Amino acid sequence: MDPQVEIRGCRSRKELQEVVELCDEAFDDTAREYFERHMFKDGTISQEDTRVLVRGGSIVSSVQVFPRTIYMGEKKVRMGGIGNVATLPSERKKGYSEQVMRDAMEFMRQKGFLVSLLTTTINDYYKRFGFQTLNRRLVKTDVIPRQDQSHIEVFDFSRDAAQVMRLYDSDNAKNTGPIVRDADYWRSQIDFCGEDPKLFLVWRDGEEILGYVRGRKETGSTKILEYAFANGREEIPRALFADLAYRAGQPKLDVFVSRTENKRLSLLQSRQSEVDTYFMAAFFGDGIDDRTREGILTHNDFTFWLTDYF
Repeated sequence: MDPQVEIRGCRSRKELQEVVELCDEAFDDTAREYFERHMFKDGTISQEDTRVLVRGGSIVSSVQVFPRTIYMGEKKVRMGGIGNVATLPSERKKGYSEQVMRDAMEFMRQKGFLVSLLTTTINDYYKRFGFQTLNRRLVKTDVIPRQDQSHIEVFDFSRDAAQVMRLYDSDNAKNTGPIVRDADYWRSQIDFCGEDPKLFLVWRDGEEILGYVRGRKETGSTKILEYAFANGREEIPRALFADLAYRAGQPKLDVFVSRTENKRLSLLQSRQSEVDTYFMAAFFGDGIDDRTREGILTHNDFTFWLTDYF
């Protein structure tokens, strides 16, 4: 290794700001505030979780590790999300990104993570680090007609958070992939995920919240970021999805639907869909059995909400 090169975790807020500037320069199509949100508003990460390659006293490459726990079958499994993989344009083609990625993989291994997740359009590159592609089902549909909105309100954290958290837990503990969230994570996530708060809707029956949806307006469609609802109440997501699209002003809906969720969302079962291959997973050690791995990688059995992206 070049004696001028040092690979380590960040040591100060000043270095984190330098990583923001690095990412802003490396990614022309992503707004700077995106990197600032994920660097400074996620209260669950430490400075050392942002891994950097320093050359000649300057940070030239970075990888950010997001420490999480996910539901996996009946287990809760420690997971490291990979994000903000960046190298200064002037320093590319020198192997720096690969070096800091290998450092991040060893960092996660030493921390006891059993799985790592990332999103990418260059899947072949990440295969060299042991990542495998997850095939997910992306459903695209025209929205159903807007219905009675008397039960639907915009989410208010102080009023609704406790019930929404309980609903999330009860709806996701049985799935493979969702983040295990506590109150601190919820507060951080609402800050760093970048959603429009007017598109976080709850379905209320008196004082009880029986469903919610979070969405984002995109060019040509409304993206469903996350939802949960009481079992046996399929009319709730139908009404929430329709109202969300109306409020966003985009009548078409895009939503990732795992095999488990497809059984619950009867309104989407016959709709147009495509295979999404942007998500990848790598496994550490023997903490996850072969059957679970195979289910994740082959059978569209993975649920991961866009609000949790890193």
